[in-house]
Amino acid sequence: MSRVEWSRRTSDEVESLLGIALCLRYSNATRIRPSRGDKGVDVFVPTDEGWVVYQIKSFTGSLNASRKRQIKKSWDTFHEYVREDRVDVAEWHLLRPENPTLEDIRWLAELKGGGRLPLQLGGT
Repeated sequence: MSRVEWSRRTSDEVESLLGIALCLRYSNATRIRPSRGDKGVDVFVPTDEGWVVYQIKSFTGSLNASRKRQIKKSWDTFHEYVREDRVDVAEWHLLRPENPTLEDIRWLAELKGGGRLPLQLGGT
């Protein structure tokens, strides 16, 4: 089996592929089709503790300033959605097709600040 060349895929293709993989892994997962934004939720898995949420980004390579702004916007939108709609959330994961660096992990922890939601940065 050959590896997927993620950098040659569109963001829609990456989101679809990773979303489908999550749904295959978690039979009760739901993929969200954006209407006027996805509220920082691409896939969610309901659990007894609340939703486990996945926000998928197609970024390959370093998390530069522009990508960090996009991630922060997704996090802020999600955080507002949770507060306004009182959604019970257990975890929020940022998923992209590359493993994070230690610097990426540190940056995401800083983004979280003192919030109660666990944030995790994952790759495929």
